Amino acid sequence: MDIVDPVKVLGNIACVKCKYGDDCDMTDIRKMLGPEASKSSAVINRFEEQFKAVDAAKELGKNFAGKLKSKE
Repeated sequence: MDIVDPVKVLGNIACVKCKYGDDCDMTDIRKMLGPEASKSSAVINRFEEQFKAVDAAKELGKNFAGKLKSKE
């Protein structure tokens, strides 16, 4: 398998989707945002709003398709 190109995308703390959220002693929200942080204070990163990442992913798709076509 060839590596075509990397795409950097900002992710989210998994705790924002967990049903235990603020009651969990192991939450990454407080570890990353401070002891008073809560589930509602965490920023949600959306891929669609990361325009550089979207453009990079589109370019990656084009490059990957070109490599596939050249191997036919």
